[in-house]
Amino acid sequence: MKIEGVTFVENAVKSMTKEEFIERHIKVLWQDRKEASRKKMLSDTYDKIVGKEATKED
Repeated sequence: MKIEGVTFVENAVKSMTKEEFIERHIKVLWQDRKEASRKKMLSDTYDKIVGKEATKED
């Protein structure tokens, strides 16, 4: 899956916990953004890949 110019290997992502995924990528991806923004993007990316898409509750 390609997100924001970065290709993620879905099987590799699914083999990690969310915390592991964020820890392994936060210091190397999207360095032009603040750390809090990168953490949110990585969290959203992980959820999207493992099938836990956020849903809006009205």
